[in-house]
Amino acid sequence: MIDLDIEGATVEKVDNVLPVSIFTSNDWMIKIESDIHISPSIAESGVLDGEDPDTISILKESITGLEVVKVEIASSRLHLEFEGSIAIDAQSDPDFESWGVVGPYGQRIECMPGGELAVWPERPSE
Repeated sequence: MIDLDIEGATVEKVDNVLPVSIFTSNDWMIKIESDIHISPSIAESGVLDGEDPDTISILKESITGLEVVKVEIASSRLHLEFEGSIAIDAQSDPDFESWGVVGPYGQRIECMPGGELAVWPERPSE
């Protein structure tokens, strides 16, 4: 499992362009290009298409301004929980990059095709 310093931050913005990009108050960016498994209270089917413009509107309405209470990267799955019992999960895709997380100091994690994680550490300060 990989630990990230996102918990306690709030969702400042869900960007208007695809892929889905979520920005936090502590300068993290979470990008999701695959299907998004979300709490059934948000989407009846429980699944949103990461490449569908409607997904942006749904996420903007549902998570903007909420606190991130849990972030977990285990194997090739990204799990995010927000206040109000809202959770989203992004899984790997066999053929495409499915999600990525970029931190304020250049640290980066990308879920590559097939689920392998590519990890770039924090850039050294000058």
